[in-house]
Amino acid sequence: MEFIKENNILVFSILGLITFALSVYLGTLIVKVKNFKDAQKLKAEIRERNLAKREHFLKDSITTICRATLRGDCELSEACLRIKKLLENYPAIENEAEFRPIQDMYDEIKEFPYLEARQALTKQERFKQDNKRFKIEENYKEKMNKSLNLLLQRFENLS
Repeated sequence: MEFIKENNILVFSILGLITFALSVYLGTLIVKVKNFKDAQKLKAEIRERNLAKREHFLKDSITTICRATLRGDCELSEACLRIKKLLENYPAIENEAEFRPIQDMYDEIKEFPYLEARQALTKQERFKQDNKRFKIEENYKEKMNKSLNLLLQRFENLS
């Protein structure tokens, strides 16, 4: 106690320096927390923008394929393969009864080779595969066109 009474200016100066140092440290922590929150907010905004872009791409792809197929610009089997994969992003829609023909047709054609694997087939094998695919397309044509019309309406209304 005696020391404090004799050196009160020194003790209070030291306490002042400690208080100042703690205040500076607290200030830097506050700035770091603010910067972290700002960075998290920016990341969330970027994530939301990217999700919106992806959502737009998926909807646009589905509607474009539906329109092209209904106009006759895209083969039914190709449309089926592409739309089935796109609809996997919308499980609630994918599992609706009116879109069941897409899944059913997909199940029948998903094993057909394509791209390089198809090119590796002999002409006779490709011809045989094409005939099988054409029969499947003919069997599903009416149901698929109905599903594609409904799907087109659904995704045009989502926009």
